[in-house]
Amino acid sequence: MLLASFADVAELADAQGSGPCGRKVVEVRFLSSAVFKFIMPQSENKKSIHTLTEQDRRLMALLDDLPLVAKPWDALATETTSTETAVLHKLKTWSDAGYFRYFRALFNSEKIGFKSTLSAIATPDDQADSLAAVISESPFVSHNFLRTGAQFNLWFTLTCPVKGPTLEETIDTLRRNLNVVIRRFDTIRYFKISFKTLFQDGHKPSWLEQPPPTIDLPDDILIQTISLLQNDLPLIERPFLSLAKKGNLTEDQLLEAARLLKHRKILRRLGTIWNLHAIHETQNVMCAWDAPAEQLEPFGRHAANNPRISHCYQRVNYPDWPWKIYTVIHGKDRQDCLSLIDQIGAGFPDVRHIKLWTAKEYKQLPVTFDPAKIVIER
Repeated sequence: MLLASFADVAELADAQGSGPCGRKVVEVRFLSSAVFKFIMPQSENKKSIHTLTEQDRRLMALLDDLPLVAKPWDALATETTSTETAVLHKLKTWSDAGYFRYFRALFNSEKIGFKSTLSAIATPDDQADSLAAVISESPFVSHNFLRTGAQFNLWFTLTCPVKGPTLEETIDTLRRNLNVVIRRFDTIRYFKISFKTLFQDGHKPSWLEQPPPTIDLPDDILIQTISLLQNDLPLIERPFLSLAKKGNLTEDQLLEAARLLKHRKILRRLGTIWNLHAIHETQNVMCAWDAPAEQLEPFGRHAANNPRISHCYQRVNYPDWPWKIYTVIHGKDRQDCLSLIDQIGAGFPDVRHIKLWTAKEYKQLPVTFDPAKIVIER
């Protein structure tokens, strides 16, 4: 349906029906040919992250980083005093409800010949949608959000191969197409990338403390493994066997290579990417912090320890943009997020912050690495 503005979006919700998680999803094509999906408020009968059973919360935490074994669901069942059949049934139910965005591996792009950055532009509100459409068209953009609270309001992530087109080349192309200044916020240090503490405390399952692999593998096997693990893990008894067959590997070869990639910190984790809106975690905010040099690391580690934070990084700053520590905070609502920000800042009187509220999601996809562009770090 062609529209010239956003005015009639809400009236279309009932006509187009329900989408994932029981929420109304309206797809609108604008005169600019840009397509956006509007996710309407969900019904009040959806399960809340704050009312999950203890067993559910434990299972959700374990799904953050699966065991690299032939029967991973059986290992999860042991940790949750359940059965493999019950765990698989639960996962399929959650999948049908839209609780997961994806169920796959996440890799350290810097260790496989790719470079990534968080970028931002400042644009008038009435131009945000058209510029966001151009940004989202790039295959190297995985996330693209409209955020309110500062002069920079369009925030997007780029991941590009060193073999080209490089990060610099891609940014230059976007800059020309958009005719705007693009500000880069490269990562200096990672403090945390994990959703598991949203559901459970920091208890580590036994499979995260395995001895290191005793053998090495050739790069072609490792690259093939990376390519296969970029696919969603099927919810069947032997998921790695199913993936291995797609690449003419044995199940043991795939798992052996995955464990080696994990040991070398190329594979960050293999698990769920949650759709938190589907379970009533309906507000998030990117909060950027400025701290004195001697407090940067202590504050970053302090913030990362908060269970309501999924991401915590130190990034480059500029004279007109002093913020150095970036956190993504999840809450029930705006007031809950504000309370969490106060808690995080308590004890650090010299630290100040700026709040960048998520206003619109234009794109959120996992990064896909072209096997021909992968270079394994040795």
